[in-house]
Amino acid sequence: AFSALTILTHSLLYLYYKVKTDQIIEAKDADFSIIVSLVLYFSGTFFIYLLSKNNYFENYFQNYFIVINSIFIIIRNSLMIYAFVNAIKTYQIPSNKINYTI
Repeated sequence: AFSALTILTHSLLYLYYKVKTDQIIEAKDADFSIIVSLVLYFSGTFFIYLLSKNNYFENYFQNYFIVINSIFIIIRNSLMIYAFVNAIKTYQIPSNKINYTI
């Protein structure tokens, strides 16, 4: 739970810094997609991890835990894939303008 809280705090501070410095945040920006995926995942599962200490051995809680955790993993991974695919699409290979004459 401590590591989830640490990552969640740092991600929110990064988004706050981006907004405060008036940097344009676009949905196509890879940084934005990755940070949003981390915030959604860790905020969605943080309280489930806290509740699991008391209720983990009850069958109904195990079923809900698996479903909720799986949904947030799918959302996180989908946003990560989206971010990397967009980053690859917008990447331009630098031209090699090397003069080979001696």
